[in-house]
Amino acid sequence: MPALRKASSLLSLAATCLILSGCSENGAVESDDAASEVSTDFDPVFVQAFVSTCIRDFRNTKRVEAFAEEMGWKPIVDPEVRQMIGPDNGNADWKGWAFEHEKKRFMLMLTNSAEVGAPEKICTLIGDPDGLEVTVQHLVGLVDAKPFLDETDAGQNTRMYEFEREGDSLILSFLDAKEMKMPTLNASVLSKPKEN
Repeated sequence: MPALRKASSLLSLAATCLILSGCSENGAVESDDAASEVSTDFDPVFVQAFVSTCIRDFRNTKRVEAFAEEMGWKPIVDPEVRQMIGPDNGNADWKGWAFEHEKKRFMLMLTNSAEVGAPEKICTLIGDPDGLEVTVQHLVGLVDAKPFLDETDAGQNTRMYEFEREGDSLILSFLDAKEMKMPTLNASVLSKPKEN
């Protein structure tokens, strides 16, 4: 469990700083008809970006990379920023992008790791969704995820759920600091940790 908690919280504070500072105004997530018909109680932009990258194309990272490039999302290439927000495992391969939609900033990260005891793949979207709690519950309902962890430590809430997708048993993870009045949500899909 500590490896999962560590993996899901790697980006929390650093990502908040990055999102709230100087990401450029590149790219946007365009609404399709389905997204525009859904309730506005949750954040449809956050949900659409998360579903299209971290749920629907979780195993197809090349498709996500092509989508990010097509949308003009800014790759995270600055070495200092990459060191600050990157995985603790120096052998992990990861890519990240920053993008903006209607003056809201988002960051997407894809991580691949071969480390035993760590998730093989992680896809994380970080942003400030409208209706944080409703957005989380909507995402949980979309994949019919079952809760297995809900804890608060030092003002950060961690919630984890299990769900099945295309034969994979996956973990849906949410990290927020709403108790500290910080609106940022770190939403991730993780493969289950590798066993030795």
